[in-house]
Amino acid sequence: MRGLIMKDMLTIAKQAKAFLILILFFAVIPSFSGSSFAMLYAAMMPISALAYDENCKWDQLAAMMPYSVRDIVLSKYLLGYICLLATGALYVTAAAKGTAVSGEDIAQIAVMACFALIFLAVNLPCMFRLGVEKGRLLFMAMIGVIVFLVVGFGDNIAEGINKASAGGSLAPGAMAIAASALAANMASVALSERAYKRKMR
Repeated sequence: MRGLIMKDMLTIAKQAKAFLILILFFAVIPSFSGSSFAMLYAAMMPISALAYDENCKWDQLAAMMPYSVRDIVLSKYLLGYICLLATGALYVTAAAKGTAVSGEDIAQIAVMACFALIFLAVNLPCMFRLGVEKGRLLFMAMIGVIVFLVVGFGDNIAEGINKASAGGSLAPGAMAIAASALAANMASVALSERAYKRKMR
């Protein structure tokens, strides 16, 4: 498992520099829209890794190695989780600027991380089953919807999170979103394993 994750990280570091630069750029922008786009790009990293795997016929090589289907599938999810965690840490560090990070900052990045996890959970099974090229239409449609929501309603969403955080009423909603993200990812892993097995038949 560790070897698979390291392989993906090295691939991304060499091939997806533009995405990494965008993540860094948006993560240090002190705004809800900036953090949203940073988390979105971070959630796209496993899909980029899948695209490079397809191009180099990695699946055929992996079939000759002592990796189970679960190992291969989980490595992509773990890559996404690591990228999201690193992006969140970068955003919090940039938001601190030598002072204590506010509860609003933590709340915003936590909510966006949950939505990014749901985005990841929806996309990966489709990519494993259809391939990145065929699944690109769904992928682009989801990105379009997210960009529309962030650009059109990002300030309102951020204001709502800040008010809920200040009033102490954020916890129930945040717990519900976190539970949804967790459930979506658990179901997504199972669907991705099934999709990958069917694809390799």
